[in-house]
Amino acid sequence: MRLINNIFASIRQNKLIFFIFIISLIFTYSYTDFSANMSVGSGHVYVAKSLALSHNFNIDEYWGNAGVDVIKLGNNYFSAYAPFNAVLMAIPYFALQIIYYFWTHLFGGINGDISLIFESLAFSLPSSLALVGILILLKKYIGNNVKISSLNLNLLTLGTGLGTLLFSYSVSYFNHVISAFFIFSAFYILSISHNKKYLFVGILTGLAFLTEFPTVLFCFAVLAAEIFLLISRKKKLSEFISDLFWFSIPVATSVLIILAYNQYHFGDPFLFAESILREQKAAKEATTHSFSQNPIYGLYGELFSPLKGLFIYSPFLIFGVFGIKSFLKRNQYSAILAMSYTVMILFIYSLTTLAIFSFLPRTRFLPPFCSSFLMGFPPFSRLFS
Repeated sequence: MRLINNIFASIRQNKLIFFIFIISLIFTYSYTDFSANMSVGSGHVYVAKSLALSHNFNIDEYWGNAGVDVIKLGNNYFSAYAPFNAVLMAIPYFALQIIYYFWTHLFGGINGDISLIFESLAFSLPSSLALVGILILLKKYIGNNVKISSLNLNLLTLGTGLGTLLFSYSVSYFNHVISAFFIFSAFYILSISHNKKYLFVGILTGLAFLTEFPTVLFCFAVLAAEIFLLISRKKKLSEFISDLFWFSIPVATSVLIILAYNQYHFGDPFLFAESILREQKAAKEATTHSFSQNPIYGLYGELFSPLKGLFIYSPFLIFGVFGIKSFLKRNQYSAILAMSYTVMILFIYSLTTLAIFSFLPRTRFLPPFCSSFLMGFPPFSRLFS
């Protein structure tokens, strides 16, 4: 009873965020066509279905509808995505199957269209909840750093919730918003905590890696920020080693999990599904991406291209850029953390031809990177304080 009261109290305190959550779930269904080969994030959907119903990661029963990023190894089919997003999606879907079981035994069958709606909502629930988590943390982060009116704080929350890539992918089945939540949570802990909980930050980083592999670059951002503390003599060498040790334990564990996953499914711990997909596409002479892009051209594609530029599709994030100068003065550790992660992500993706490919209408790999810009919101918010 106490838990239920706390949930309703939280909803009352965050009515706007709850509204965005409902909108995110409702808009999910407009994306849904499980029968379409190019359905949004359908690979994640069918891995989640397989986990819930068959208790394995292969998609042998569904591969024809599981999108374009499907690999075949032996007699089995797999999605080429990191696995943890499907694990999270499988939980509400499995719970829905239990409800279906009791419903059909008590009241009879369920209309197919109604069933499809509930399935789409179940699969989208983790991404929508991740968006809610990001907005709640952002609201707390701004409120803890700036004296700002409730109206302006709600406007910033609304703009972030509906005016960025985060919303665009919370209504899909991709993994990007979930990994963005893990990364922003790690940012939040490292930025607001005087006694930084490095083990917990490492767990969040490890979960982000299991959800979306490129987020492992956050480890190097943490290393850069910790080296800054060491060089500026704000941290002793013993503390530096101890903190990185506790941070690295869960990250290393997540890497070992993926290596074990690769060994079990592909016969080689260092053989990733993405590599197999690239080889199989090359054998069919299909279009694939490479890291051969001119980085200047790639940066234009990522940030400013009318086709898919981040600041074109998420202009609200520009406000975070305006706060960088003040950010550097007030919280150098957090600024170095955010900026080093920004530089690494932008540089890596600027080299890939995906930065310009016209069939991807937005830079869908950048929601985790949005976390860096959100860190600049408190300094920008002082304009309204």
